[in-house]
Amino acid sequence: MLILPSWCLFSLVSLRCQALPHFSNQSLKDDTATAAEQLREAESETKALRMMTQRMILTQEEMEEVVLKRCWLARYWGLAVQHGGGDPDRSKLARDLSDLTGEGNIESMLSVEMGLRELASLKLYLLWLNTDDQIWLDNPSQIQDHQAWLTYYWRRALAHGVEEDIAEDQLQFWISRSGQPPTSHDAVDASIEQQLWEASRREIDHSSLAPGANHKRTDSELSSHFSLSETMLSQTWKAMAMAALVVHLCIFMGVESSLPHPDKIARLPGQPHVGFQQFSGYVTVDGIKNRALFYYFVEAELDQASKPLVLWLNGGPGCSSLGVGAFSENGPFRPNGRVLIRNEHSWNREANMLYLETPVGVGFSYATDSSSYVAVDDEATARDNLVFLQGWFNKFPQYRNKDLPLYSQLAKLMVEINRKEKLFNLKGIALGNPVLEFATDLNSRAEYFWSHGLISDSTYKMFTSACNYSRYVSEYYRDSVSSICSLVMKQVSTETSRFVDKYDVTLDVCISSVLSQSKVISPKQVSERIDVCIEDETVNYLNRKDVQKALHARLVGVRRWEVCSNILDYEVLNIEIPTINIVGSLINAGIPVLIYSGDQDSVIPLTGSRTLVHKLAKELGLNTTVPYRAWFAGKQVGGWTQVYGTILSFATIRGASHEAPFSQPERSLMLFKSFLQGKHLPEQ
Repeated sequence: MLILPSWCLFSLVSLRCQALPHFSNQSLKDDTATAAEQLREAESETKALRMMTQRMILTQEEMEEVVLKRCWLARYWGLAVQHGGGDPDRSKLARDLSDLTGEGNIESMLSVEMGLRELASLKLYLLWLNTDDQIWLDNPSQIQDHQAWLTYYWRRALAHGVEEDIAEDQLQFWISRSGQPPTSHDAVDASIEQQLWEASRREIDHSSLAPGANHKRTDSELSSHFSLSETMLSQTWKAMAMAALVVHLCIFMGVESSLPHPDKIARLPGQPHVGFQQFSGYVTVDGIKNRALFYYFVEAELDQASKPLVLWLNGGPGCSSLGVGAFSENGPFRPNGRVLIRNEHSWNREANMLYLETPVGVGFSYATDSSSYVAVDDEATARDNLVFLQGWFNKFPQYRNKDLPLYSQLAKLMVEINRKEKLFNLKGIALGNPVLEFATDLNSRAEYFWSHGLISDSTYKMFTSACNYSRYVSEYYRDSVSSICSLVMKQVSTETSRFVDKYDVTLDVCISSVLSQSKVISPKQVSERIDVCIEDETVNYLNRKDVQKALHARLVGVRRWEVCSNILDYEVLNIEIPTINIVGSLINAGIPVLIYSGDQDSVIPLTGSRTLVHKLAKELGLNTTVPYRAWFAGKQVGGWTQVYGTILSFATIRGASHEAPFSQPERSLMLFKSFLQGKHLPEQ
């Protein structure tokens, strides 16, 4: 049961239960005069912004917020009149606010803001009458939330080119207020019942409010039938149905409803408006050692109930799926200075996307016991990931039975668990630019460098005979690099140049980040990295305090969020353990597998992956069903593909880097969509 707070029912003469600070007589007089001036300005603003009615139509979410605000103000002014705190004009205002027609345009939003300013005037006047009362502000977070909403509102007006001067002034005012302690006037602007708004959205049932509908449904039936995506009702009827329910809630002062999901993201700083929900937070994987993994979950843009759930894990090991996957590759947003820009080829167009920062010690995932960061290996990481999934499904039980394609290395353990008890509806696994077999994958680098003109004939000969790359890496990890390998690698590094991004040999590097490129050739950089030209943007954004607050994230034991963990001591020799055998066991268990490669990646070149996939198909007795051919995205070649049987596929993405969705978003999305649908990549 949701009950409106007691401060809605006070006598407006005393205002003792409204938490506001104490003011001197002079300051209250000044505030009252300021409020009066603001009211005059508001009248001018309202007149000047009438044109918004035709030029800015409210979204469904904004429309709902306006309706709730109007309802709240109508009740507030009704109480003012009832308790003698309002004049006849305000009585008329209460009646006007109860007229819930015409909610679909920006003018209704402006009238609500006018009502809030009127309320400010009354409150300041009454405060002046009660200068001896010591009243304190008790809910600054609610005030700051509403300030953020007003900032968004004026930024939207400015973006639409509506009265730029006024919008710019108001935007700058609210931006300036955001960094200061809330005042009594801010408290007025912030006094909107967010819980009531959230509850009403879940309880609306359009069909139950339609003419001729059965009005005897229970509250639970109303909740279960509710869907904002119903197309049978016009926008006007939706507004009226919602408004009718809101009035009902205000009259009865409560509603039975579940609370909002604690991990729901209200809005990320600088985020454009979107119609899907986002969630982020923690799942504890070890309560004794206080170890927790951080996740970011983005629901599908449309029809999320019918779309599969995809778990995305970046490699490394030790690099962030949040920073690399979500905010650089295939998530809905990419950082651009202080704002986020939409990724038009986000993978949540086709699926509900779950990004996991793993293992503990990566990104915002943490342990309070630093021993958890030592001697971490693939097996322990997979176990933690499995515990995470079980805990996450407890948070989101509606996704438990969804198809689950994995873009990760977790699948084998899930298959083993499923043999004992059906816990996961695993439908497939895709691996992008993976290390399938240590020697084959790493040694294919020499041919790639040479064929792309990065090294000379003589250096290629040394790199394949005197000391190949897998030997060098193996010696490096054992702290025993031979003199010949040291000589060969120095020559390779000189010729390839640090001004070439080894993860995308065609990409121009950012000169400011070029020093980081000198590390690429070292074995430490077998770990996955973000493309350097976007790394700074992502790092800066995710290290902002307001962003971390919006994500429900915290830094434990580290000062900054990093793309790849600096505190994790991963068992590096795990890289020498083949994973191609795991892929084979998944295929034998009936799990479809896709191996794909960006063809501009020299770190894990396509040639090694292609060789290993072909070898695996032969070992499993899988015949070629789709011969090696080009596939298309639009009218252009998207890459090349070959299919073995009905269960194993290999594909390249033309022009793509190690982080394929970043460098070739449209082609990567086409590959992703085809995999989810179980279809072959399109021909011309």
